[in-house]
Amino acid sequence: MSTENEELYERLRAGDKSALGDLRAKYDGIIVAHAKKKLGTKDEDIRHDIAQRVWIKILLKQAVWDGRCRFKTWLLTVTTNTCIDEIRDRQMRRADSTEDLGVGSADDGRADLEHDVTNAVGTLSAVERELIRLRINEGLTVKEIVEKTGMSEGTVNRRIAEAFAKLKKQLPGYGPRE
Repeated sequence: MSTENEELYERLRAGDKSALGDLRAKYDGIIVAHAKKKLGTKDEDIRHDIAQRVWIKILLKQAVWDGRCRFKTWLLTVTTNTCIDEIRDRQMRRADSTEDLGVGSADDGRADLEHDVTNAVGTLSAVERELIRLRINEGLTVKEIVEKTGMSEGTVNRRIAEAFAKLKKQLPGYGPRE
């Protein structure tokens, strides 16, 4: 067990924010690389999102290191579990994407639209899909999304606009309702 890691972890648990910065500087690259391996994705945003979720789990004490294994081993286990959560979320989003956007089923004559929307939503990044879901399905304001995600207001506005632009481009005639 590394005394440096143990010390940093204990400082983090005690509320020392500089310890988080030190741990991130030391391990973010390892987490991102491990997420790439586990998810098989070239999408850098998703890999960095996984790293952020790992640190959030640690900060919220949803994942607690007990010292029985090396810190790095434990951190990669938390990363693997976070990747598994992401894969499950993706599967759920794919299954629910047309339902979430209010598209009817094939039974009511809109099978083509459902297929097109499913494909279009599938091209969005995980972050874009989440922002669209929060904005459309949950009806949150940009300020509420900022509070919920921790992103800046400018980033939220830009990413939502980019996501809508992608959907509009892929779904001519079905642009977002204002």
